Amino acid sequence: PIVCFLPKAIHVIMESVIPLERLNAFLRCDETEKDSPARPDESGNAIILRSVFVQKASIKLLSDINVSIGRGHLVIVVGPVGCGKTSLAHAILNELSLSSGSLTVSGSVSYASQEPWIFTSSVR
Repeated sequence: PIVCFLPKAIHVIMESVIPLERLNAFLRCDETEKDSPARPDESGNAIILRSVFVQKASIKLLSDINVSIGRGHLVIVVGPVGCGKTSLAHAILNELSLSSGSLTVSGSVSYASQEPWIFTSSVR
């Protein structure tokens, strides 16, 4: 009887290896710390980047970025491959550390990733 379940058990274990490796990699990531707590901005801006530089290893990802985004605004960042769109989003989300400059985020930020999540079943 147990021999009948063995192939199914092996299949389930093999399907679990990659997700477990991804989860393990995520859990081993260094935690990022916010440089300063979010503080209200009198100008009505929810996100302010001032003279932001981001560098990883010896590669410049962002150079002297200055952006102000008002509360409640929808922002779409477009550009050619490799221009820094994802690096900008990761910097705003504190997933990339700033080499220099300042980032102020007042309130919450919503982010729609490049990788869609498509469910095969109903949400209900």
